[in-house]
Amino acid sequence: MTQYIIRRVLISIPLLFLLSLTSFIVFQLAPGDPIQALIDPEEMLYMGPHDIEELLKEYGLDKPVPVQYFLWLKEAIQGNLGYSIQTHNVPVLELILDRLPPTISLMTATVAVGLALGLLFGVISALYQYSRMDYTLTISAFFMLSVPEFFFALMGMFIFAVTLGWFPTFGMWTPGGETGINWDLLHHAVLPVFALAMNDIAGLMRYARASVLDTISADFVTTARAKGLSERLILWKHVFRNALIPIVTLIGLRLPVLFGGALIVETIFRWPGVGLLGYTALLQRDYPVIMGVLIISSVITLAANLLTDIAYAWVDPRVRHS
Repeated sequence: MTQYIIRRVLISIPLLFLLSLTSFIVFQLAPGDPIQALIDPEEMLYMGPHDIEELLKEYGLDKPVPVQYFLWLKEAIQGNLGYSIQTHNVPVLELILDRLPPTISLMTATVAVGLALGLLFGVISALYQYSRMDYTLTISAFFMLSVPEFFFALMGMFIFAVTLGWFPTFGMWTPGGETGINWDLLHHAVLPVFALAMNDIAGLMRYARASVLDTISADFVTTARAKGLSERLILWKHVFRNALIPIVTLIGLRLPVLFGGALIVETIFRWPGVGLLGYTALLQRDYPVIMGVLIISSVITLAANLLTDIAYAWVDPRVRHS
């Protein structure tokens, strides 16, 4: 297992290099430039070509694209992921680390809600197969899978925040109130968490239902019943653990998707995380920050895939990596 982990980490290094190189070139080809986003339009009326050239030299934007990339790569290897243009050369890593706790808390709560409700509804749907409950949960799952996160976010905001006034519309805490882990934080997190968790609940529900139904009909479950074991023990010890194997894959693959979905949901609810930072950087053409957010999301994707493979060995002792 140790050799497998080391091999996967070494393979990830050239993948990150190719991803960063391709992304840097694509961002450079996009219309607009950081200087136009940095300068106030009224000030730009009084600036000449020489002033623009000085700003380009100051931020290193006058150099060829390959040179700019390797300068950024040098800073990235040193650990700071370059310097932000819009915040006057603040290290990108510092900006991301400041925004990472809100994103991690949002993703953790989303995974917890999706896992708990998805497995619960999936097991119920399987145990009561072809009942009204099963049909209701199945139709609900198909609806939740077919609707994107931003729709749930906007509809949740309109119904539960604007119309009913049950939840706040933006932020992590009430302005001027106490920060930290408190009721105000939980109150603000309800809408963005459920907007992100809807697809997780539906996906896990369908996988859990199919996996439980497949496991219930297995020979070892029939043997356990013949031994006189209780249904609760059979469900927990034999059915549920074996049914987790395909579900582990879905959870691991959903983590990178959650990180991407958080960009939209964080922007809608003004949740001060990495997603909102990346969206703001896109509007401002702040290439170092965009690259930093991209690299962090890529690392999370590769780490999630690796943790998924490791979790296989824990869930199913038959799975071993050499």
